[in-house]
Amino acid sequence: MRHPGRLASALLCFLAGVAPLGCAARRPAFPDSERIPAHILLPVGAPGVEDGRLRFREIFCGVLEREQDGGDGAACETYLHVLLDEEEPSPPPPPPPPQTEAVQLFFVPGLFNGCLEGALLSYNTAFRTLEERGYSIQRVPVSSFGSTGYNADRIAAAWPSLVRDPNRRLVLAGYSKGAPDILEFLLRYPELAADVDAVVTIAGAVNGSPVADETSELTMKVVQAGLPGCDRGDEMGIQSLRRPVRMSWLTSNPLPEHIRFYSLGVFTTDREIVSRGLLGGYDVASSIDPRTDGQLLAYDQIVPGSTLLGFANADHWAVAVPADADYPTLGPLVVDAPPFPRTVLIESILLYVGEDLARNPR
Repeated sequence: MRHPGRLASALLCFLAGVAPLGCAARRPAFPDSERIPAHILLPVGAPGVEDGRLRFREIFCGVLEREQDGGDGAACETYLHVLLDEEEPSPPPPPPPPQTEAVQLFFVPGLFNGCLEGALLSYNTAFRTLEERGYSIQRVPVSSFGSTGYNADRIAAAWPSLVRDPNRRLVLAGYSKGAPDILEFLLRYPELAADVDAVVTIAGAVNGSPVADETSELTMKVVQAGLPGCDRGDEMGIQSLRRPVRMSWLTSNPLPEHIRFYSLGVFTTDREIVSRGLLGGYDVASSIDPRTDGQLLAYDQIVPGSTLLGFANADHWAVAVPADADYPTLGPLVVDAPPFPRTVLIESILLYVGEDLARNPR
């Protein structure tokens, strides 16, 4: 069991951009979190959430089984939580749909993207693998530390340079802070948003982050000064992730009705599988609710009016950052959580969304 000393914990908190520890003794609102059904937090008047977990699980488990041919055979439940309210499958489950060329993916990363000379590029390995299989994936360049408004403008500025395939449905996907960056873009630039068929959020900071609420301006300045290679933008990224800011924005900004939204949440209630660089944030967030990924609460990751794909069993970095695969020296120092099948996750999302959009043409 890992119990880092107070000095080590404080240093890791600074690296992760969170406040020093000391608040984890507060009793969480849902201490027996594994025994309650999935729940979400939405502003009054927001549209409800559809449950797509059963079909997404069928697709994910099928893709995982295919990828594990000759592999370790880890159970699908290792990577996707099965909560008490999830619908029971009817055996045998339908197979995953065939690889589809019906969608193309524009991806918006989160906070700190591109820092450390590219060591924090989300889904780097997964995207390379999927592009080799014929999937169309493009990264949208945004600032490492920019606010949601600043990055919404960056998405719009990059839009003309992105290669649009008129024969494929356009899916915008946002990881972490990339989710509110996308939502802000859709509202600021409706003429560009008209091209978008679907939005997917992965561990999206939709309602903001309790860790951002606890992070001081001084801490962020230290973190920004200590990370090389970052596009600083307006340096207001963490401020724009505070929960009062994000929830107030959602209350005042109904999302476009022509776009289908999908949300994949991420959490673990097992502190032992949390990356050491996220332990400070995990303790802050889990003092509110044990269902956290070390940066966000599970119920803060769901877009109003979206289809819930499920909840991955991982921490905030393990589900997205390939430091373990691409940076074997850095990985054990920071992202030391158990490996997560990121390629399986992204392909399953593309297959699910492609199948769902085919049933729901414009």
